Amino acid sequence: MATYARELLGDLIVATTELVETGAQPDERWLWLAVTTCLAARPGDELLAPLRTQLFAPAFLAALHERPLRTIAVPWPERCLHRSVLELLRDLYPGHAHAIDTSALELAMIAGGPTTFASVAAPDGIPAHHWWWRAGTPPGELRMNQRMTELLTLTAREVPPLFRALDIDALAGMVVSVEAYLPRDDSRRPVDLAAIVLASARWLAAELRRTSPQRYRIVATVRRETMTSRLWFDIDPALDLESDDGLLVLDTQ
Repeated sequence: MATYARELLGDLIVATTELVETGAQPDERWLWLAVTTCLAARPGDELLAPLRTQLFAPAFLAALHERPLRTIAVPWPERCLHRSVLELLRDLYPGHAHAIDTSALELAMIAGGPTTFASVAAPDGIPAHHWWWRAGTPPGELRMNQRMTELLTLTAREVPPLFRALDIDALAGMVVSVEAYLPRDDSRRPVDLAAIVLASARWLAAELRRTSPQRYRIVATVRRETMTSRLWFDIDPALDLESDDGLLVLDTQ
C-alpha cells in the first residue's frame, strides 16, 4: 500500500471512530477526508477492514444516507460529497455494496438540481459517472409521449427494493414488469405505477453509468387499462412511438 493512502486511511479510521463513539454527524471536513481517502485506496488494502467496522456501523451509515436528503439543511456541494462518499464506498467494499442505497438520493438530486445546483470544483480523480459535480441533472435525455406525460403527475418515488436487487448484467435485452417487484396493493393507481416506473428507470440509468461508459437507452411503457408495465434497455432498442401505452425513453449519456 502506498504511504499516502496508508496515512489517509489511518486518519479516516481515527476520525470515523470519533464520530461513531460520540454519535456526531459526518461534517464537511470528514466528507472531504473520506472522498480523498477512497480515491487513493484500493480494494484489498489492509487498513480497509478496521475502517469497515466503523463505516458500516448502523447508526453511522444511516446518517450518511439520511442527511443529504434534507434538502433545506444541506447545500448542493455537501450533497455532492455525501453522494460521492457513498458511491466510492460501494467501489471499495463490493462485498458490502448491498448495504448502500443511493437511489433515493439520486431522485432527490435530480428533483432539486435545477434550483439548488451550485458549481464546485470536483476532487481530482473523481469518476466520470459522478455527474453531480458538473451539473444539476445527469447526462442523457428523458422523453415521454403524451400518454405518459398525462400519467406522470406524481414525483418519482422510491425504487422497489426487489427491483434494486436485480443483476444489471442479466437484465440486458430482457423485458421486466416493474409491478412484479412490488407488494400487492389494490389501492395503487396508474399514476402511482408510472411514478415508480420512472424511479426504477432513473435507478437503472445510474447503475449503467456506474458500470459502463457505453451509452444505453432505457425504454418503459405503462398501460393504464391493465395497470401493467414493461421496462428494458439496449444500445439501440426498437421504439413504438405510436403506442397507445404511456411511453418513456431515457438515455444514459
